[in-house]
Amino acid sequence: KTKIIPKVKYIHDDAFNYAIMDSQYQKVDTVLDGIEVFNPAFQKSYKYLGNIGTASEPNLFNIRNNLGTDLGYHHFDLFFFNPDSLKYYHTNTPFTELSYDQGSKSEGYIRVLHTQNINDQWNVGLNYNRIGSDGILYNQVSGLTDFDFFTWYHSKNKRYNIIASFIANTVKNQENGGINQSAVVDQNLNSIALDPGEVNLINANSIYKNHIFNVKQFYDFGYRKEVKVNDTATIKNFVPTSRISHSFTYETNTYIFSDSAETSGFYQNYFYDTPGTIDSTHYSKIANKISWGTLENKNNAIDSIRKMLYQFDIAHEFIKYHQTNVDSSMQNAYIGGTIKLNTENNFALSGKYCMAGANQGAYNSSLRLAVFDLPDSHLSLEINANSIAPDLLQNRYDGNNFSWLNDFNYTKSQIATIELLPSYLF
Repeated sequence: KTKIIPKVKYIHDDAFNYAIMDSQYQKVDTVLDGIEVFNPAFQKSYKYLGNIGTASEPNLFNIRNNLGTDLGYHHFDLFFFNPDSLKYYHTNTPFTELSYDQGSKSEGYIRVLHTQNINDQWNVGLNYNRIGSDGILYNQVSGLTDFDFFTWYHSKNKRYNIIASFIANTVKNQENGGINQSAVVDQNLNSIALDPGEVNLINANSIYKNHIFNVKQFYDFGYRKEVKVNDTATIKNFVPTSRISHSFTYETNTYIFSDSAETSGFYQNYFYDTPGTIDSTHYSKIANKISWGTLENKNNAIDSIRKMLYQFDIAHEFIKYHQTNVDSSMQNAYIGGTIKLNTENNFALSGKYCMAGANQGAYNSSLRLAVFDLPDSHLSLEINANSIAPDLLQNRYDGNNFSWLNDFNYTKSQIATIELLPSYLF
């Protein structure tokens, strides 16, 4: 009986920027270092509400540079799956990874990954995460579930690739509105808002659902190159020099906040219903993007069309947005491009511009220059200039207890970054 040695490797979708995607394979990390730190907020330096699975944001300020019409709900991004973070695998045997962590107050974190190749050209897999905790304060139970199904197929000659995924992120949390003035904490911190009367809300709940279906297809153009096998025989290998791609994304977001019996005077306004509150926000987006670009080949620079590499993009998105008395739709059209040196990382210029639609005039741009190389390190300079439209929720919200209508200007930013990296990371 032949013994099978498991081989499990994966790529991210940015590997499709390279001519030879196999060169971008990464191995599964089996190191146990840091396994005791399972809370993503601690792993990535986020601040949160003290209970795993609750709203969070980075400790370090970061300017959002997404040109698209953004809903504005990002407080669960730390826990959610998204198409850019997924891994696409290639295995010679079914591979399953299980992880379970348990803490105080019924805190639990389950992670499941399973992937396998149907054949040498087609891989499928799924991820499942489940976070739950009773919390420390009254009415602070959190429950978060993430699921994604992913697949990757390529033709025998690897000129055609398709990756696809379906993601379902769901949050069901209790909301207590924080500690009120009647909360009593003794010197030993033995009582921290454990009773209903010590928090602002005792019957409030929130549900947030995020669903994303994403498909990306790639097709390569190039030429045949003779490769000598031995003294008398040669073969012709296909050398990819450019790639055309198309991506399609359909995303829906639903946010529901309900409070059946608020009696503490926490809300200052009741615009629609006095006995209770049920507010909902619905957002959907359909996006298409077509790209063409020459390919980077670090192993053989002469196989590229030119020393300079180019990529050009055109994209469109259609958005619908609904709240109590808000029902609107909008669309945007974008152009973008990148110019950089092949096999070199000392020059890259990229930009994207919204030429029509709700966010017309928004842009982002980036220039990266290598200042110089040292024997053991690399010094680079990056300059970014952005003009980003406000999120939908910043300009308009209509609910039972809160309502606003703003007309904020675009957020403009200029950022310069100097980076010094050891040569083995570059």
